[in-house]
Amino acid sequence: RTMKACIVERFNRTLKEKMFREFTARGSQNWISILPSLINEYNNTKHRTIGMSPVQADADPTSVEIKTRKIINKKIKLKIGDYVRISTYKGVFTKGYFPSWSTEIFKIVKINQTSPVTYQLQDYTGKPIAGCFYSEEICKTNYP
Repeated sequence: RTMKACIVERFNRTLKEKMFREFTARGSQNWISILPSLINEYNNTKHRTIGMSPVQADADPTSVEIKTRKIINKKIKLKIGDYVRISTYKGVFTKGYFPSWSTEIFKIVKINQTSPVTYQLQDYTGKPIAGCFYSEEICKTNYP
C-alpha cells in the first residue's frame, strides 16, 4: 500500500496562502511570530470535507467517522458486475468528433472504499485492467 500525502500537501498550501496574505497585510515576512495564530485559526475554521473544525472533530471523533462514511456511500454510483466504458484521453488538439468513451466494454470487479471511491475493472476476457478508475472516468453501459 502506497502512502499518499495529499492531505498534508493541501494543509501546506492553505497555510502558505494564509501566511502570504499576512505578509502582504503586515509588509513583513516574519513568519515565526504569526505561525501560532495561523495554526489556531486553521484549527478553529470549519472544513468542508468533515463539516466541522478540527478542534470540534478532535472533541468528537465518532461524528467525523459517521460523516465520512455517509460521504463515501453517497458517492458510490456503480456496483460490482456493472458494465462500463472508459473515458478516452482528449488532448488540446484532439478533434471533437472522436468518441469520448472507449468502444471496449469493461466489467467492475471491485469497489475501493477510498475517498474518492475508485473502481477496479477487467476486460471481456477476464484480464484485470491495471490501476483504478474514478466514477468520472467511467460510464455505465448496457452489455451488448
